[in-house]
Amino acid sequence: MWTWVGIGVAVIGAVGATGADVRGSSGALLGDMLALAGGLLAAVYTSLGERARVTTSTTTYTAVCYTVCGLALLVVCLVGKVPLTGFPVTAWAALVALTIGPQLLGHSMFNYALRRVSATTVSVVILLEVPGAALVAWAWLGQTPRAAAVPGLALLLAGVAIVVLAARRPRGAVLLEEPEAGVISPGSG
Repeated sequence: MWTWVGIGVAVIGAVGATGADVRGSSGALLGDMLALAGGLLAAVYTSLGERARVTTSTTTYTAVCYTVCGLALLVVCLVGKVPLTGFPVTAWAALVALTIGPQLLGHSMFNYALRRVSATTVSVVILLEVPGAALVAWAWLGQTPRAAAVPGLALLLAGVAIVVLAARRPRGAVLLEEPEAGVISPGSG
């Protein structure tokens, strides 16, 4: 139950922090639908990753995932006739930095965690990108978050904390009473 409470609080916080667009324009609706589809696909990816990580090493899992995604993106770019060359050196440097930082280090850590932590917890922890991005924007770019976003950020952090703390509680630890020995745990008898 606490996991669902935490998820609800975190989602409400994310909506509040990012300023959900309620104007109803077709562009905003398309963006909202794309964001919803992206979130749904991320949840599917994380759930499937949790299953795959039971028998697959992080290195193998990430190598397969990143290769498949890279090839799929290449096909999309070729079909859409998106240019793949002719960019300035600074753009290539930014792509290399994004590949090393968020992708290889950040995303790979989530894949590593899927062997030890539930997909639900990992998915909720990913929401920390919102306050993380706000901190980076403030510290690096001098962009102060809107005052209206601060309560949403606080709710998001609280929701993530609730989910993480709920995940730490032992699951299925049913205690059985035994007349002579007091209390025993399942499987010890």
